[in-house]
Amino acid sequence: MPQRSTNRFIFIWLFAFLPLIAVFVFRKSFNLGLYGDDWQHLYNLWRDFFVYHTKSFYDIRSYLNPYWPEYFYLGIINHFWGYYPPAYFIASYLSRLFANISLYFFTFELTGSKLAAILSTIIFLFSAAGLQTTDWVFNMNTYAGLGLLSLASVFYLKIRKLNTIYSFNYILFIMTFILALAIVPTRMHGAVPFLIIVDLFLTFVAEKSQFKINRFLLIRIIMTILVFVLLLHLKSFGEGSFTTDRLSESSQILQKINHKGYYAIWFYFLGILGHLVLPDSISLDNFTSVIFLTNGISIILGIIVSWLFSKGKSLLFYLPILIFNFIWTLILGWIVSINPNPLYTLNPYLPSDVLFSIALGGQFIFWSIWLSILSGKSSPQLSSSLIISLIWIIMMTIIYWLFTPYYLIETTSRYMLMGATGIAIFLGSFVSLLFFQTVSLQKNEKTRILSSFYLLLAIFILLFWIFTNFQRSQTYLGILEQTRNRELTEKTWNTLLKDVPKLDPIGPSVFYFTTDNPLSLQGVLVFGFFMRAGMTYKIPDQDLTPLPSTDYQELLSYVTDGSPLQKVHGRKPLPVPLSRIYAFDFRNGVLINITTAVRNKLTEDLKTLNK
Repeated sequence: MPQRSTNRFIFIWLFAFLPLIAVFVFRKSFNLGLYGDDWQHLYNLWRDFFVYHTKSFYDIRSYLNPYWPEYFYLGIINHFWGYYPPAYFIASYLSRLFANISLYFFTFELTGSKLAAILSTIIFLFSAAGLQTTDWVFNMNTYAGLGLLSLASVFYLKIRKLNTIYSFNYILFIMTFILALAIVPTRMHGAVPFLIIVDLFLTFVAEKSQFKINRFLLIRIIMTILVFVLLLHLKSFGEGSFTTDRLSESSQILQKINHKGYYAIWFYFLGILGHLVLPDSISLDNFTSVIFLTNGISIILGIIVSWLFSKGKSLLFYLPILIFNFIWTLILGWIVSINPNPLYTLNPYLPSDVLFSIALGGQFIFWSIWLSILSGKSSPQLSSSLIISLIWIIMMTIIYWLFTPYYLIETTSRYMLMGATGIAIFLGSFVSLLFFQTVSLQKNEKTRILSSFYLLLAIFILLFWIFTNFQRSQTYLGILEQTRNRELTEKTWNTLLKDVPKLDPIGPSVFYFTTDNPLSLQGVLVFGFFMRAGMTYKIPDQDLTPLPSTDYQELLSYVTDGSPLQKVHGRKPLPVPLSRIYAFDFRNGVLINITTAVRNKLTEDLKTLNK
């Protein structure tokens, strides 16, 4: 295809087809209602900017905190569209689109392949990993930060090629990198290590430069670190103890877990990688299936793919594949013997599913390294990109394992979004490698049939991955659309406000809920209740905001001694009078006022307790 036609196709793909397909993929999110922490940030925005005026939209210090950048874009959306949910979800969609388009330029700069770059955008588009970033809509800054980090990485790779500091690319890198870190500091702990390690890898491994001091390399590294130090000084990453306290806490937990013999926890980071490689909805029934199927496919696929790069080499060439899978089988067998999931209450996965994710994670690391070695001579840039994608995934994901090493993060978790980018680059590069090798086979009449097989293999791998991720994402968004859609959410809150138009301002009220659908109740009312109610009833004092309860015994404690109040921001444990108790039954999507009946029951129970 001529260069001009190729560029036209890429432009149409990025700015026409990609947005349209993204609308289809994320269409269900446009029908969701705001909930949970969305309301926490909107409540804090209202209190700090409009009631107490402790922050200002025109003061940069109002955004320099791990959880304050949200105020900037939430304030803009709120100013023009109020609390209209589609406005927030459309903004999230546009932010993700920006991240996706930026990923194209990063992948292209990294690989030098337009095919790999386009494939990476397709893969990221359909990825279920990190999808919670969309439905926890205040997290849209993660998409924006990811897009800016991709652009910053592009400019960093460009300045690597320069032997001068007099280039506008330096300024562009500093600007985009500062913005990336400042917009979403909670997801950028690994950004600085990523750039430094990649630079060292490209310099001393990929390019095989001599191990001597390179002043331009030092300038790049120092410049990257200084950006981080600047934002650290400005408290963009929080107080000094923000990260260290969490790491210290997780270290203590690890020691206790280790003491109990739960050694499988040490492999959970591999399990997290496994949940990036394939959605956690894919499972195998038993340990035997996991061990023999994953290792068996790895050996067969390894030999088939390796042949493409090793035509005519001896059988010894394939020995690393056999050795790795033999050792990995032994390790997986040992994990089975010590129970892969000793903390089922924290990780609601079957032990075989946990083992499957660990198996995939180990295989992914091996394949990243092995494929890079295989393709080093024929496609050096694509070869390097496989290792760089692995570095990205590890650097941008490992912090969440360090924070909660006992927890196997689910595929759709918001903490997985950064890792999803690395998977997109890896898979785009891998499929491109297969395609380019297939083209070389096509040139020889004797291997044309074989080339068709490899082409079908590349297409199958890509389509299988897209299908499984699309299915996982649509199931996830479909459940949310059923349980907390905008119509249901607004109808329910309108009913509640009609029945309880005002609250006693002297102290906190308590709303008791019963239901036949706990998941929907949680999404529509309970999660984020006190923040939304605080805004709705115009209560800026957090200690006076109304609280939800779904446990009658807890409700009884509220009216007897007020002890549950201590669990919410350490409120004073004062008994809540019956006049501030409200009750509703949420059934079949309808909210029914049962306040009188519940108050009568509480009165009888209080009499019984006082006898």
